[in-house]
Amino acid sequence: MTQVRYALLQQLTPSRDRWNLKVRLSRMWTTRNFTTKEVWDRDMLFIDENEDQVHASAPRDIIPQFSDLLTEGDIFHVEKFNVSKINETYRPIIDDIVGKLKAITEIELVSKRNGETSPKRDLHLENVCGSTMKITV
Repeated sequence: MTQVRYALLQQLTPSRDRWNLKVRLSRMWTTRNFTTKEVWDRDMLFIDENEDQVHASAPRDIIPQFSDLLTEGDIFHVEKFNVSKINETYRPIIDDIVGKLKAITEIELVSKRNGETSPKRDLHLENVCGSTMKITV
């Protein structure tokens, strides 16, 4: 990828296509049909440097394009990221937009100057009821 100017997540609007982002992949999960277990899409939460977040999804036909690259906790350059107004009742975060990965979307892992990626740790927190939550730091 060439040197590009990145938008902050608070700047995203559906009135423009093909945004360029620098974000951390906070969470990733597969959405399935409850009855048939058929995969619908891969959902993600991206966080930018201001700690704003956006829900994004990749339809099932392009999941293989990104599955080997995307790891929770890593930072990515995302080019040609599309945004649309949310029209569903399912909202992992409170926002009125959702990001869409398309076949033309390009994603590249961000590495440090020495070529290494930032170390990360997975913490598993458990509340008094026994429910656990994974946090990547």
